[in-house]
Amino acid sequence: MALETGWEKTTIAESFQKLGSGHEGITEAEASHRLSKHGRNEIQQRRKISPLKIFLSQFTSPLILLLIARPLCRWHVIPPGSDSQGIDTILILIIVFAAGFSDSSRTTRPRWR
Repeated sequence: MALETGWEKTTIAESFQKLGSGHEGITEAEASHRLSKHGRNEIQQRRKISPLKIFLSQFTSPLILLLIARPLCRWHVIPPGSDSQGIDTILILIIVFAAGFSDSSRTTRPRWR
């Protein structure tokens, strides 16, 4: 069902006419008809996203994959211990993953609890 625009410009009488209603509301028969035609006026529940799926979604960015590959390639060429930039990159990735996971898990929870 497409939403109509311009409701803010209509008069009350025009709105009642478009909606098939009036100052007293709709009859019980009309309410039953609309309920059978359109269903209940409820918010649809979304499927819960698992924490594992949220965590794995952090790996979909090409930039993140490059940041993961950087220390692995660096340690292959330069022996561990001679340079700390690989460890720095891993610490940054851990912070980015933790922040992304926290933000994503917060946005998937319903706000009306």
